Amino acid sequence: MKTPQFFLGFYYCCASTLACLALVGSTGCDDPAKKAGPWVPPAVCQEAAELPKPARIWIDDAHVTSHVFDDSEFVLDREGRAVTVDRQGNVVRRAHDGTVSVLAEGVVRTARGLAYLSTGELVVADSGRGKLVLVYPGGESRILVEHLDFPHGLSVDRDDTIYVAESSRGAVSRVHPRTGKVVTVITGLPFAPAGISFSPDYLSLYIVGSTNEIYAITRDASGVWGEAVRFAVVPGAPSTACEGKTEWEACQEGGVDGVCQLD
Repeated sequence: MKTPQFFLGFYYCCASTLACLALVGSTGCDDPAKKAGPWVPPAVCQEAAELPKPARIWIDDAHVTSHVFDDSEFVLDREGRAVTVDRQGNVVRRAHDGTVSVLAEGVVRTARGLAYLSTGELVVADSGRGKLVLVYPGGESRILVEHLDFPHGLSVDRDDTIYVAESSRGAVSRVHPRTGKVVTVITGLPFAPAGISFSPDYLSLYIVGSTNEIYAITRDASGVWGEAVRFAVVPGAPSTACEGKTEWEACQEGGVDGVCQLD
């Protein structure tokens, strides 16, 4: 079903081809990456996205003081339960029927990132104490790493190596999941990182933070990580790159070529 969509707002510079693809893909249009030859942005994107089934609210009012969930983000366990940390530092699980259970009591002060290892342990970044905490399926816990500089954001590699963003020093470190050995991967980022995520092929690590930018680091065939490069600007963020330009006109943001789009 074709449904007209109207876009109101300001022009911004889509400073990355991949970022543009994400925007186009989110509205259900054909993926330009599947077409031969250089990609030419479509004039209008009018195909409405259709959900496979009706959506319903699972967790709501997360910032209400009476609610068990806080803003620590959440992950899904192997049973499909939402796992997060409440305001009392308890690791809690919520099933689809609304049942809430406590996995571990009072093990975290301020959770700012959760991720599961393939072996079933939950890793929690405790920015309040500068630690990484391991929580086992039975509810036991132990401190894996201490003295991190405000850990904020986790991602786990294919081999269970843990990557953690350290906001206070603008760095990303990797941590051995058993010994807790810490190695700095990148430092000197131009912002305070607050979230990291691997690409689908696990060759790149995307870093977001206190600005409207996304940076990426990529490793070579030997596993050595390269320098951080500016990957994209968050769509809709303030920009002067498209002032006086029309939609789809070429632009440049921070030395990266892109096209102007309506927000």
